[in-house]
Amino acid sequence: MRKACLAKLGIAYHGFHTARGRAPAGIDELVSYLKESSQENDEVSSESAKRLSEGAIVMYWNAALHDDGDENEKYVLGFEAAVPRNGGYLITGGGTVVLVTGTSFKDFKEFPQPSG
Repeated sequence: MRKACLAKLGIAYHGFHTARGRAPAGIDELVSYLKESSQENDEVSSESAKRLSEGAIVMYWNAALHDDGDENEKYVLGFEAAVPRNGGYLITGGGTVVLVTGTSFKDFKEFPQPSG
């Protein structure tokens, strides 16, 4: 479920970006979009929204996503809150969910903010 939640949030983040021409600015925007775009009784969407709202998952807001998925793979889009200390799952900007140690987490970069 942990991995599925990050994958679901990554899909919603990219869907929001495609639909609105920009990345979500915060939790409320992403959770709202997730609810709008999910099927009824979607357990993973509900759990993803809950974990994000409770702070168990951290997302980077206003990410300057690239059209090139390979470029997005270089950056962290979100991660389990314990990852920097204890390791766990993160999702790259390209949508890959990766299991990392706290040490290897430091090898990933935060997305740059949009210019202008």
